[in-house]
Amino acid sequence: MSEQLPREGDPIAPIRSTGAKQPEASLVLDKAGNAIIEMLHDAADKAKDDCARAMDSAHRASRDLAAVENRARTAEAEAAHFRDRATEAEAETAHFRDHSMKAEAEAAHFRDRSTKAEAETAHFRDRSMKAEAEATHFRDRSTKAEAEAARFRDRATKAEEWLLRIRDQINENWLLRIRNEIDENFFQRKEFEESRDQKVPPSPYAPPHVRGSDPRAGRHSGKH
Repeated sequence: MSEQLPREGDPIAPIRSTGAKQPEASLVLDKAGNAIIEMLHDAADKAKDDCARAMDSAHRASRDLAAVENRARTAEAEAAHFRDRATEAEAETAHFRDHSMKAEAEAAHFRDRSTKAEAETAHFRDRSMKAEAEATHFRDRSTKAEAEAARFRDRATKAEEWLLRIRDQINENWLLRIRNEIDENFFQRKEFEESRDQKVPPSPYAPPHVRGSDPRAGRHSGKH
């Protein structure tokens, strides 16, 4: 009982019997002690094996932990990278959203201008159609006026021709009258009497005092 207990790592020596004179109780105790010592040896071996396995497990766990930590750091770096990418993407999205809104505003502005231009085009098309209708109307009126002018020119030409014919007839009648008067005044009476039946009747265009007058009356009046 006074002996010190063996330290960890020291070999445990089995209890030896001191002689045959020991009582049976000592033998039983020796056997029990030896059995306990063997059990302690087995327990120590198992503890060493368990410790070794635990150390291996700890080393593996440490390596796994280091790997996990590395993967965690890599994942955090990737997460930070993707967070930065997400922030940039959000900024680009906002930028493109602004551009899209500006483009939509410009599109609406140009749609309004296009609508106004279409309305002005329709207005000028209507005015052009009205102008063409008026031009057609005035062309028709010009054609009618030209036809009337041509008709009046023809009538004027015909009137001039009739006037020329009337003048020619009047001149011819006056010439015939003058010639008859010359024949009556300067030729012999016999020749006048012979030609009296062949005398041309007075022209209806002759003056009234000449029409129906007797040439002999004028001659006799000249003799008196």
